[in-house]
Amino acid sequence: MRLPSLLLVSTTANALFVAAPRRSTHLRSSADDGGQSLEGLESEYWNSLSSTEKTILAKSRAGGEYLKLGQLEDALACYDVAQDLSGNDRYEWHRGLALFYLGREGDAAADLLANAARFEARFDEPATEERIFAAAAAMRSAPAAPPRVAESPLRESRPVLRAARDLFFAGGGDAPTMAWKLDELKAACRSRGLKVSGRKAELVARLADAAAADAGGGDAVARAFDSLRTLCAAATAGDPLRRRLFGHFYAGLYHEAGGDETRAAAHIALAHRRAGEEAADDLTVKLPQIHADARGWVLGDVPPADLARAETFQ
Repeated sequence: MRLPSLLLVSTTANALFVAAPRRSTHLRSSADDGGQSLEGLESEYWNSLSSTEKTILAKSRAGGEYLKLGQLEDALACYDVAQDLSGNDRYEWHRGLALFYLGREGDAAADLLANAARFEARFDEPATEERIFAAAAAMRSAPAAPPRVAESPLRESRPVLRAARDLFFAGGGDAPTMAWKLDELKAACRSRGLKVSGRKAELVARLADAAAADAGGGDAVARAFDSLRTLCAAATAGDPLRRRLFGHFYAGLYHEAGGDETRAAAHIALAHRRAGEEAADDLTVKLPQIHADARGWVLGDVPPADLARAETFQ
């Protein structure tokens, strides 16, 4: 889960592009070149902005603050102003979160996928968080026949997010068919380490064979939960990588999308407990409570037996 601290990265002709990339490499290259601190670069950049660009950034930041407080309508209103002023060509994935928690799942899925495409095109890194939330939104918007959300063709290096991705895509996605676009089939092959050459029928067959092999080696969802269990159990003291927080949150998101609110609430409660161990004031530690409030859950009322089962990802 990417932190929401806003770091100025680049602009386009029509839009201020603000993002907090997963790794600091995007920022190190610019900060190290001139020997200038990140704060100095941000101050210098701020002074170079037009009044409209400053309004965009101010509204984006205000939206983030409202979102952390769970004031979803206010957050969305701020994000909408920022989007309108930027010509709707702006990376602002937290707008999709506001839509998701306001119950506008169809709009949320579309918005999150658009932001995923922007992020991946500009940073060449997988927008795994955006795609996971988009998949959850799609599953909630049409439980009987959710619209398909494609996973990223880019390699995800973060272990917890790899496992969370597999919950929603390797195990929960629909099977590839000839109705898929060629580039979607190639992306699916690439993400599984398969060859991407050949006609559509060959790619579909290749993916079907891989799925059959997976089934022979055990259920993909079960393996993803096994990975989360192992990663959380191995988390070091203090859990500096927030593996327990992320692991339980995404497990809860998956169970909720599948209609199991009992398991979902237990995992979100454990994520909330882990978040309470930190003094940080970022969206990552606020999200479990935002999620619970949006669903009307009282996390303190989750039965101990449910929490114990969730601890082991059962």
